[in-house]
Amino acid sequence: MLNQLVSDIQAEVIDQDGSSLFSDPVIKNLVRRSLAVICFDLDCDYDLIEIQGSDPSDYTTSPEMDSYRREIWIMQVKLRLFKIKNLQTAGLCNWKSRDVSSDRANEPLRWRNLFKDLEAEYIRSVQRLNSDFASNSVDAGVAATTFLRGKDSAEENSRES
Repeated sequence: MLNQLVSDIQAEVIDQDGSSLFSDPVIKNLVRRSLAVICFDLDCDYDLIEIQGSDPSDYTTSPEMDSYRREIWIMQVKLRLFKIKNLQTAGLCNWKSRDVSSDRANEPLRWRNLFKDLEAEYIRSVQRLNSDFASNSVDAGVAATTFLRGKDSAEENSRES
């Protein structure tokens, strides 16, 4: 089940060439970490239990997870992946050198927008199952900061973002 979940996420998070943006171990690690988050958000308990005799080793949840909760789990993993891509692309800029140019300065914004859209969907999905869920718990204590090039102070940056 865990291996299938990793494969499903791997198929959704690909670049224009169809290559995976993340390795299986990275996704598997995020899948395991995200289970605790969705248990907290959904106010329920799930354990990962190794499936005996599976090769390569695979895990399943106990109790068995329904498809709606599985989709919430996938959304939580993708939120974490989008954050990673946003951080990885944060330093990209546009450049041009005679016959070669690159326009990659908007990549962090695209990842951030994907994150915001998926976060809103995640919050709606969790609130359908847990009416006590507080939407501010998704990123409790984490403030998004956008630094604009050429600005002298953090105050100017915060006013324009």
